[in-house]
Amino acid sequence: MKIGTDAVLLGAWVNCANAQTILDIGTGTGILALMMAQRTNARINAVEISEQAANEAKKNAELSPWKNRVEIIQIAFQQYSDSSNKKFDLIISNPPFFSNSLKSPDPLRTVSRHDEMLPFNELVIGAVKILNHHGQLNLILPSENLESRIKSAAASGLFPWRICSVISRDGKPAVRSMIEFRLFQPDTILQESITIRNRDGFYTEEYKKLTCDFYLGL
Repeated sequence: MKIGTDAVLLGAWVNCANAQTILDIGTGTGILALMMAQRTNARINAVEISEQAANEAKKNAELSPWKNRVEIIQIAFQQYSDSSNKKFDLIISNPPFFSNSLKSPDPLRTVSRHDEMLPFNELVIGAVKILNHHGQLNLILPSENLESRIKSAAASGLFPWRICSVISRDGKPAVRSMIEFRLFQPDTILQESITIRNRDGFYTEEYKKLTCDFYLGL
């Protein structure tokens, strides 16, 4: 699986400064787990339902400087959240979010992009079970259905604290939204935005500043 812009953005944007225990849901290649390891001194668990993807993530973690702090577990998140006795300061995920759309002939790509294996409501229900009281769930989602996702999360007891609109190119509408949920409502939701490319197609300075620690030669 390739590493996408969504994961890099989320891993760079999330507020992880005080996290001691972190969970990455649907880790894929392990990119978010490794970004969290690079940014913190936390112990990091990462769950992945696909055996092939989990094996790839394990290999990537083993080859990294943070192999002693990253554990990759092949398991469905629903099963993990039901059986885990751990609580997490931070849960992060670039979740599958396509529903009832054309699937890829590649089964691994289908699992990573379509939500049949992890519907959104099951993701937030599971997160509530294993979040510390002051913990946070951070996701990147399509902007077009953000409001319905916020309502679904609120029904399970999670509320938005920060929302960052992601604009792929200057002058276009937002295509993604990064969102930080917590278990209690804030007085004010912090609204942000970031533009990836300018009108000429080059990376913006704000994008380079946010993500430069994770790219070579950016």
